[in-house]
Amino acid sequence: MGANEKQVAGDHYRAKLQHWDFVVMMKLNYFEGQITKYVTRHRKKNGIQDLEKALHFAEKHLELLNTGAIPYTLGPMVESPLMARIALRDFIAANELSGLEADIIEEVCLHEPSMVVGLLNKLIEQERARNG
Repeated sequence: MGANEKQVAGDHYRAKLQHWDFVVMMKLNYFEGQITKYVTRHRKKNGIQDLEKALHFAEKHLELLNTGAIPYTLGPMVESPLMARIALRDFIAANELSGLEADIIEEVCLHEPSMVVGLLNKLIEQERARNG
């Protein structure tokens, strides 16, 4: 049995294209991987708390970029922009991500960290309003 066929607790990572495979395909760094993980699973696991975790990672990521502690890159890190778009589209569909969720994942993959923070704040507000 391969790692993708096994899950320890819950079923929030069951998708045709799993998160960890997507992170490797898109060559995301640690912070980008954490942001996308929490956004992807929030509806199936811990709700707003997961979005707040994603925001915390996004803020730290932006802070490290602004201080030069990690390098800033523009655009997908993969060799083929077309393959990046296909992987992004497939991941969003496989995980049934909504408009704002999909926008956040896309901005992370395009390496636009300042956009990610704003979109996460907007999604958190939307979820709070929806949950009363």
